[in-house]
Order: sequence, then C-alpha cells, then structure tokens
Amino acid sequence: MIALMAMPVAVRALDLSADQKQKLKAVGAEARTNIESRRKALGQARMDLLGVYRLYKLDERKAQDAITRIGSAQKALLEAQLDNQNKIRQILNADQFADFQRMISTRMHRPGMAIEPPFEEKVLEDSLNAAIRSQTSLTPDQTRRVERIRRVGQSRQEAMGSMRQSVQELTAVYSKFDLDSKAARKLVDSIHRDQMSLMWMAHRRQQAIRAVLGEDQFNQLQQSIEQQLKARPRGDHRSRGDSSRKPPQGNHGK
Repeated sequence: MIALMAMPVAVRALDLSADQKQKLKAVGAEARTNIESRRKALGQARMDLLGVYRLYKLDERKAQDAITRIGSAQKALLEAQLDNQNKIRQILNADQFADFQRMISTRMHRPGMAIEPPFEEKVLEDSLNAAIRSQTSLTPDQTRRVERIRRVGQSRQEAMGSMRQSVQELTAVYSKFDLDSKAARKLVDSIHRDQMSLMWMAHRRQQAIRAVLGEDQFNQLQQSIEQQLKARPRGDHRSRGDSSRKPPQGNHGK
C-alpha cells in the first residue's frame, strides 16, 4: 500500500494546487478506511480457518465458508488497489505522477510487493518436515504418505512463482501514467486465481494429513505448530491475512 502511505508526503512535497491537495487527501482517507475494513475481514476469516484446522475432526462446511470469505476479501483488496490507481490519475497530471513515482522509489529501497504465504502455512510446512524427521510413532507407510503430502509443495511453489510474476507485471503497469486498465484487470484476476489455488492446495493438504495421522499424532503435530506460532518474532504481521508485506500503490491482497 505504498502509494497510500506516500500520499501525506505527496500532498506536502509535490507542486499541487489546493484543489489537488484536497482531492488527494480525500482519496487517501477513503482508501485507508476501505482497505483497513477489508483487511480486518480477511484477518478474521483467516483466524476462523486456523481455528478449524486446529481440530482433528475437520469441519468441511466451516472450512469452505472461511476460504470463501478469504477469497472475497483478497479480491476486494485487489479491486481497491485498482480503484485507487484510477483515482490518483484523475487528480495528478503526467509530470506530477512521475514525481510521485520517484518519491515512492526514493522512500522504498525495494519498491514492490513481497508475496509470501501466511505465517501459519509456513509453520505447518516446517512442522510437517520436523514430524518426518522426529516422529518415531510414524509407521513406514505413514512416513511414505506424509512424504507425498510434502511433495505437493512443488505445485505450491509453481503457484507462488506465477503470482510473483503477475505482481511484478502489475507493479510495472501501475508505474505508468497511461494506465492499461485491461492489462491491470487481467493481472488482478491472475493473482486472485493463484491466491485461491494456494488456499485450496493448503486445504487438500489438511485433509491428507488427517487421512494419514491418527488423532494423537495429529495433536503432537499441532502442539509443534502452536509452539512455533508463540515463538514468532514480535512485529511479524504476516499472519494478519494479506499474505504480503506492504505492496506498491494499493494492496495486492494476502
């Protein structure tokens, strides 16, 4: 959400008319309200899903409801970013927009979006790996089946790679004053498809884990996950739900 963060500075630093300053402030205030509301909904949906996944007996109805809400909130964040981009261009002229972009690049040593999975998903991945190494109660057959679950990570990495590529392309589209709305819309849709693909991969992995592990084994795995979550560094906000750090000029949705 770099553009939104930079708006107060832009109002002071750029050569803008009083009317432009007023409009830019209004856009920034509206965007902050909308995005924070959607982030809150996204965070709540993720917490609800995490609560479902903590239990050995998987409630499919609650899980699918939470996944649907996560997808809706992620898409809304992407849409909010695109809307914000259009509004900025309605206020600034081409030269002012170029100065605005330079300001963003100067303020951010690495302008762009870092796509990462939610913290809880990484913890599950690490815990699953640890379970294979140290879980002496696993039978040889269980070990082989858990290994197969881990190998699903290759498809996950492909989806992550696709999403990172789309984000890079969208960042490039958003850096130009003449906004290619058609290209932006196509990339927004691509990012969201990958987001949902990752969500359903994670869900299938949850189903597979329960098909392999007994309840006691699952609870041991869950204890490992809980310990890692408690030990995460303070200030680590990746579990808040938008699966990213601060994206450029809006919010790409995690």
